Amino acid sequence: MLKISLIFILTFMISFSVSADQESINRGKKIYDMVCFACHGKNLEGATGFNLKDSEWVHGNKPEQILETLKKGFPDKGMIAFGTVYKEEQLKDVVNFILSKQEGLRDLKYEIYHGINSKTKMKDIKWDSQKATKSGEVKPSYVDFNIPEVDEFGMKFKGKLIIPEDGQYSISAGLRQNSHFDVLINGKSLVTKIKNRRFNGKIQLKKGEHTFEARMVKIDKYCHISLNLKKKGFDIPLSMTSFRKIRDQKHLVVAHKEPIILRKRIDGLPTKTIAVAYPEKVNYAFNPMNGSINGLWIGEFLDIAPNINGRGNQGSKPQSEYLFNGDTGIDLLIDGQSPAANFIKYSTYKGVAFTFTANGKNVVVSSSVQGQSLTLTYKTNIDGQITLKLPKGITVSSKNGSVSNGILKINKANNKEFSIVVAK
Repeated sequence: MLKISLIFILTFMISFSVSADQESINRGKKIYDMVCFACHGKNLEGATGFNLKDSEWVHGNKPEQILETLKKGFPDKGMIAFGTVYKEEQLKDVVNFILSKQEGLRDLKYEIYHGINSKTKMKDIKWDSQKATKSGEVKPSYVDFNIPEVDEFGMKFKGKLIIPEDGQYSISAGLRQNSHFDVLINGKSLVTKIKNRRFNGKIQLKKGEHTFEARMVKIDKYCHISLNLKKKGFDIPLSMTSFRKIRDQKHLVVAHKEPIILRKRIDGLPTKTIAVAYPEKVNYAFNPMNGSINGLWIGEFLDIAPNINGRGNQGSKPQSEYLFNGDTGIDLLIDGQSPAANFIKYSTYKGVAFTFTANGKNVVVSSSVQGQSLTLTYKTNIDGQITLKLPKGITVSSKNGSVSNGILKINKANNKEFSIVVAK
């Protein structure tokens, strides 16, 4: 049994070689370009979904882990289980394509050497045999000379550099000193001269894995260094400062011609909230846990950059103030009580609609926009008295009921279908 298991594992690993045959990569690219790019970006750079080509992987970057993620998905976060759509061999092709596009530093480790200062010449430091005062692994894999807690030190980073495409790359750095700094790729020093605290170098690199090293003796009090590797179509951050510059850029989601639905963690809203944006810049949030409309804002939709770069640990940011938001909002009540809700699905076919059950009865909530007013239409087969509890800060009207003391009471004759208009 053990022998069979080992054979299976070896076969599995071989089938997932990073140097997968080009035909598999091409097949994976076709699937990616059809279904994955919308969430993860045309070049895997991240959009509503995470960046898929850097060193940070929330659910694991091993081939079998990526395959499992594709198979099972994360439906509560908007990623479907692709194992129900594609065969395993097809998903392996997608994994091979993703692995073929990896770039940047991996397995980066640092060593700190105390007792070295600005009087020490770089050429006199035995970087390969010097005894480190402290060492460790860097996560995420970006060069960061601010790790030490002392003012004078020497420091080295060493790891692997993954190059996504053959060609001549330029490497550039901005730092706060004009000496005592070097970068080596495949053992070749690239820093020949630092002028005005900057240097630029060029190197021809083949696609694949290379050795990387960055060395510095601290001279200036501050150690922030921007370090980038560039080629047409590629800008690979190698230092934490460079990574933060890219990370801090906004990534706005905008509804252009049609409304869009987004399942992302959003500041000020409960987890699992589903957000809707209309081209008219009317945006609202639906809570699948209880069927309520629990957020409304007028203006630009969301900046999802914090969510992408925070790997889901930070919320996307609405680009204007909420008219209302929170755990409650426009809440559906049956006979004065909050019903037990069970979310079924959402749809964008012929408009946005959410389907759920309330006390076992089907409810469909669809929406439309006129100017900056949101119309919500409820279709139900509920028998009891339907009321809607309303939040402060908005005006709600309905031809199918009357509002009193923050409660909209629906005429029983309109139980099967009724609409409300929500405005500022």
